[in-house]
Parts: sequence; C-alpha cells; structure tokens
Amino acid sequence: MEISKNGINMSNLRDIQVSEFEISLMKRDMTDFLFRHILKVRHFFDYQYRILLSYGLRIKSDVTTNVYEDDNEVTIELVIKASLSKEQIIELAKRRKARMLKLPKPHPIIRQREREMKEISEEIEKELIQLLEEIKKTEEKK
Repeated sequence: MEISKNGINMSNLRDIQVSEFEISLMKRDMTDFLFRHILKVRHFFDYQYRILLSYGLRIKSDVTTNVYEDDNEVTIELVIKASLSKEQIIELAKRRKARMLKLPKPHPIIRQREREMKEISEEIEKELIQLLEEIKKTEEKK
C-alpha cells in the first residue's frame, strides 16, 4: 500500500475515474501554469537585454514561444535568439584596444564557483575515461 505525503492511499488513485472534460481542464490549467513560469525566463531575458543595450551593444533578439500538443504530451517551447553583427564585433574590438570598452567581470564568488565546477567536471571526465578504458580491456579479453 502506497501512501503519499498528505496521507492519501495512492492505490485508490487507480480506481478513480475522470471524464474527458476533467482531463481537458487539467491539461489547460497545467499548460497555463507552465507557461507562466516559462514567461518568467522570457522576462528575465528582456531585463538582461535592456542591460546589454545600456552598454551600447546593438544586439538583435528574437524570442518566440510555441505550444505543441501531441496525443501523449503538451510541449511548451521557448526560443531565445540573440545576434551581434560582425561590424559591431570589429568596432567593439577597436574600442577595447583603445581602452574605451571594459566588459564587466563576474563577481569573485561566482568565478570561484565556476572554477570549482570546472575542477569537478574534469575529475568526472577522468573517471569516465578510466571506466571506458576498463570496459575496453574487459571486452578485449573476451
């Protein structure tokens, strides 16, 4: 007998019948719920985009949100594209060389976390390589 956190017997869920209307209503509610959370990401990008514009960058952006529905699932897709022209990259390189542009660096704590994550990923990579070599050796023995 499976019991959930709120004390409901989970085996009773198998016996509960729901109508097509209830399924449709839940699908709509969950899609709206997920969509609201995905829009938070979009709004955060818009905020960051305005910051980039304040640095004087002429970035082109395209944000699209699509909702797809299959028989088995509902998919919400958020696509964020940001592009910088080659002419502007050249101009920015010239401005940096003339010391007219200094891009902000991440906070030292963030840089420390990034270094730690990189060290951990390198350790994991080494372990995976060793495991692959051991697997190859065992296959060669067979």
